[in-house]
Amino acid sequence: MRHPLPILNLALFKQTNFGIIMFMMFFAGISMLGAFAYLPVYYINGRGDSAVMAGLKLIPFVFGFMLAAGAAGGYMSKTGKYMGLLPLGCGLYTIGIGLLVLLDYDTNFGLIFLYLIVGGIGLGILFPVSTILVQNSVPVPDMANALSAYTFFQSMGGAIGVAILGAILNDRIAHNMPAPPLGQTMPTPEQSQRAYVESLHAAFGAGVVPIGIAFFASLLIRKVALFSLQMAAPEGGAAAAASGDSNKSTVEGSVSVSVAPQKQQLQGENGHA
Repeated sequence: MRHPLPILNLALFKQTNFGIIMFMMFFAGISMLGAFAYLPVYYINGRGDSAVMAGLKLIPFVFGFMLAAGAAGGYMSKTGKYMGLLPLGCGLYTIGIGLLVLLDYDTNFGLIFLYLIVGGIGLGILFPVSTILVQNSVPVPDMANALSAYTFFQSMGGAIGVAILGAILNDRIAHNMPAPPLGQTMPTPEQSQRAYVESLHAAFGAGVVPIGIAFFASLLIRKVALFSLQMAAPEGGAAAAASGDSNKSTVEGSVSVSVAPQKQQLQGENGHA
């Protein structure tokens, strides 16, 4: 027996774009929360930074995200075009995560800044564009249901991504961590940093695969009309019609005013005759 108000309306998957975007966000969530969640581990365990500094060094990623999200939203609002934005966002995000594999325990922060900017821009394009597209791919009454499904698949992908990539990281740490020097119970700080950095390479490399899958899925998106543009056309037509009616009444009024004196003059001439 079907519930009249299901938590996730499976009929929405009949919309091609909706199903593709849910598939994309599941794999994008794996890469987002799976790969970038371990950047603080790189800063703290791989470079010896404090927790505060590790958080501050994530600012380039957030800056790139905010900049790209605003630019992508403005571009869509002005032009109504979005078809190339989803592959662009997925592609840049894939490159950004792939560049993290190049990190070492002594990598210059300027390069790290560049890597994070690239990843942030990719994610900043991907999320707002996909959100707007999923809203415009379903009927208006189903918008709220579609957005909740969007968040659900993204969160589910993130939870699975953290678990999988965390397992990969822990396995590689156990493999790469050297035995402590003779007479000591722990490896030296430099040995520990190298072990963490080498292990993170495997986790970041694994994070490239899901977002790569999302990139190929983004190429299957079909073009749909945006609701804002659909609503603008009737409003423009109504304004033009109202303007036309106003002009028509003005012309008619001016004609009637100009004809009235001529009519009175003719009547006076007939009376004298």
